[in-house]
Parts: sequence; structure tokens; C-alpha cells
Amino acid sequence: MFPPITLPTKRGRRRRASRNRVERQLRVSLPLSGEMVTVPSGTLLHNGRRHMDFRQLASAITSCPEIPRARMSANHPCAKIVGLQREDAFQSPEPWRGHIETAPILFVSSNPSIGGEYTFPPSGWSDEQVVSYYLGCFDHHVEGGYQVDERKFARVQFWREVRARASELLGRPAVQGEDFAITEVVHCKSTREQGVKEALELCVQRWMEPVIERCAAKVIVVLGSYARRVCSACWNLDGKRRVHFDVSTPGKDRTVVLLPHPNAREKRKLLHHTTDQERLSLRSQLAAEARMTELEEEPRRLRGE
Repeated sequence: MFPPITLPTKRGRRRRASRNRVERQLRVSLPLSGEMVTVPSGTLLHNGRRHMDFRQLASAITSCPEIPRARMSANHPCAKIVGLQREDAFQSPEPWRGHIETAPILFVSSNPSIGGEYTFPPSGWSDEQVVSYYLGCFDHHVEGGYQVDERKFARVQFWREVRARASELLGRPAVQGEDFAITEVVHCKSTREQGVKEALELCVQRWMEPVIERCAAKVIVVLGSYARRVCSACWNLDGKRRVHFDVSTPGKDRTVVLLPHPNAREKRKLLHHTTDQERLSLRSQLAAEARMTELEEEPRRLRGE
């Protein structure tokens, strides 16, 4: 978890910010680098979202209050990444993709890419429709692509790579919409990770802990250098090791696997970065998690729920 951030009060004393809103324009030390940044008035730090359910959290991320602030100030950490899109054609931040509340594997990467047609919800949808879209966007696999509410969108190479890694972890073909979900350390979209460096720490501080806390995953797969840097710093990982068991993460202890980004020009398959024993342990953990889930759901199934 993140170390607590401290903020100066009017009298010059310092206090914890975990339950307080920031007043006026204040200088805040970010948790990863210690860099000082200006936090706009009204910013609510991450502990203030612990009482949201996952649908409320998804809605909050897609309508992140830092976006209008970034448009108004070129000095805002998110100004670059927000400015890459026109305001009248803005694709909102993605909270995650897939059933994060049940999927046993969660992939964490840098940030989502600006998508083509039908890879994002239309602007006229309600908050509830948008949240349902991101939860269920992998549920319907049609002719190699995905379909949501009769909106079919083409194959995305990143998603194909993620499904391949999930299949390697499970030792069987991964099922879309059931076996894995995807999230990012920066939720705003860009191409080629533009603006991620600048937005990284503020976005992580605002959203990462509540997202991880609510996910059901037993195994978290960290993809690429940006996500590796964040997760290693937050969870005290040795970035040179690929597999870390019994890691204390928000919500519960999990196994964390560090792999190259799906777009990296290097070997990306699990077998190139893990030992036979590590892969066996990972599959055993996931199989045990699946059995436990079945046992927990059996009474509900018998009741016809």
C-alpha cells in the first residue's frame, strides 16, 4: 500500500491526508518519487473511495475530476495525456475491462490505447451502461472479435496477447469474461504511452489502491516497465524477480508475476520468464481458487439464485 501523504495545515502543522479534502492549492509529496506537485482544490485522496462499491468506483474513474482541471492548467500532471484528445471527441478513462469482481487473474499495464470504432462506450450512454460495458465487454466472443449490445469491434492485439498469457497461467484456453480482467496504472487513453510518465503518480495515488482492493484476483500479472515500477514500489517487490508469492496487496495477499509488455520486442511467453516449479505453483493456486469459488457458489446454485 501507499505510505500516507502529509499536507501542511494553515498553522504550519502537518497532518495525514487519508480522510481529508485538500483546501486551496497545496504542494503534495507523491509516494513513488517524493516529487512535489500542486494538488487542485477539491482533490479527494485515495482512502476517501474505500466505501464505494466497484460500480461506483468504475463510474468515478470514467468521470475523473482531474480531467477538467488538466484542461484548465498546462502545469497539471495530466495535462499532456488529456490534451492528446479533442474535448468534443474525448474517449473517457477506462476503469478496467472484464469482470474484475470475480476474475481470478488481473493484468495490470501502463494505460489503455485510444481505440477505434466500437472499442469504447458511446458518449450518450448512462453511467450504468458504461460500467456494464466495461464489466461485460469480453463476455461475447464473436468470430475472433468481441460484441457488446450488437456493437462488434475488431480484434485487438493487446487483448489477444493477454488471453494467451492467461491460458499459459491456467494450463488451458482462457475463457473471455471469466478468467481474466485488465486494468492500468494510468486510466486515461493515449497512443504509444504518451503522457503516462507525467500522469503516472497522481493517477496511481488517486485510483490504484481502491481498484486493487476490490478485485477478486488471486494472481496479478504486471505488464511492462511503467506498471512494474509502480507495483514494485507499492508492494516492495524485487523488480528483478519474475514471480512473487504471498504479496501483501490492498484487499488480500496475492501472487504477483512481472512480465514484458505485450508490445515489447522480446520474448513474452510465461515459459521464458518462469521456472517449471513456478508455473506449476501458479496453476495449482488458480485451480485451488476455482475449486473454492465453486464450493462458495454451490449453495446459491442449489437455491436457484
